[in-house]
Amino acid sequence: MNNRITTLLSLLISIIIFSCSVNKHVWVPGEPEKQTSKSDFSSTDIILTSFQVENLDEEDDDGDVNYLRTKFLRYIYATNNFRDVRDINLNARTPMDESYVTMEVVVEPDYSKYRTYILDIPFFYPAPLVWPVSPLWGDAEVIIKTDIFDRNGGLVTTFEVTGSEGYTMILYPYYRTAPIEEALQAAYQKAFEEVGRGLENKRELILARIDSLDSRQYPFIATTDNSGNRKSIVVLPLNAFGVSPTESSALTNRLTTELFKTGLYDVVERNKIKDILDEQGFQLSGCTTSECLVEAGKLLNVELMLGGSISKVGKLFSLEVRIIDVEPARILSVASVDIKGDIGDVMMHGIRDAVAKLSGKKR
Repeated sequence: MNNRITTLLSLLISIIIFSCSVNKHVWVPGEPEKQTSKSDFSSTDIILTSFQVENLDEEDDDGDVNYLRTKFLRYIYATNNFRDVRDINLNARTPMDESYVTMEVVVEPDYSKYRTYILDIPFFYPAPLVWPVSPLWGDAEVIIKTDIFDRNGGLVTTFEVTGSEGYTMILYPYYRTAPIEEALQAAYQKAFEEVGRGLENKRELILARIDSLDSRQYPFIATTDNSGNRKSIVVLPLNAFGVSPTESSALTNRLTTELFKTGLYDVVERNKIKDILDEQGFQLSGCTTSECLVEAGKLLNVELMLGGSISKVGKLFSLEVRIIDVEPARILSVASVDIKGDIGDVMMHGIRDAVAKLSGKKR
């Protein structure tokens, strides 16, 4: 009998201690309010190249993050009058002119919770499992760090904003988490609005950097035709050996981003590639040889193809990439980079080193 009582008490204590935990940290806010006046960036594009959400919980998935990413861009568009606001994951094509900046964003959501344990006692006795009063309160917080880069990859400015919202629950905090979820949603909204205001505050700095860049500072290297136009290029998914599909996909995304930031290529939208090749019955998986890349490039009607692989042996990662000129069917440039460490080191350093070697630009 005593063992049963002890077990029941342990269960009830666990309910109190661990209850009311939100299993999702990504809660997408509503649509942004229309602004009567916007900061004037009417001759400038802003392109989101990286959007990372840290401190994800067990039920957060890629769909949640992608939806949050889309909504974030809507807030940027609502608060500033950019010529175009784009996501490189959906449209990687280089702008028609060189008046653009790129943006990398890191989002960190979290929340705190506090309770008066003295008022939990009636939950055990005299009203076990039905005592409704047990206050719980805290704050939801979303921190966003934003880095703005010029078209040559130089850091223009960086700033950090915080959106916070408090919550309070009086009744049944064991069984409902809606107030915390709503507070997180409101915190996201406030943080997104603050990023919009941060861009407004940095307007003069951003436009001054764009105006100051000399388009002749970085001449095109083996990627232009006789008229100086950028050649079109497709980035194929990296073949993975000893690396998970998720990690390989993330590295391919970063490879596309870094290639785009060089300003040397007209990067074709990736969401169109698979559909075109599928229509032609072309199997993209395992396309590693130069002959295969040339064949894919002809089907896609592009001038350049970038393909390669990422492999892992022990703690060493090996990144092999090359650019193929489709029409003469020849290798234009190759890059081989070995990185000791983890996948984060490949993402932060290996990809940039590889792109620098491919394009001939110094880091």
